[in-house]
Amino acid sequence: MGRGCQVLREESGLDGADSNEAMAVSERMKEGVAGVGHTLGADIALSGGIAMIDGKTDARAVLSAADQAMYKAKVRGNTIVAAVA
Repeated sequence: MGRGCQVLREESGLDGADSNEAMAVSERMKEGVAGVGHTLGADIALSGGIAMIDGKTDARAVLSAADQAMYKAKVRGNTIVAAVA
């Protein structure tokens, strides 16, 4: 029987990054997390959501959009990052 938990929830910004760069950073983070899991002999997954700030949208709305993208990623499976369209 497996056990699961959410260990960390973190918001961060990539100043000046476009959506492609944000996705590339997310991919590197996923690989790093998977590597740690492999080293520990554990199944560790990362799900993430990406939302871009357009200068017009309130910061809370952007974080909410990123959260929604993350929840959509979790529904799709482990170790997925989704971006807001």
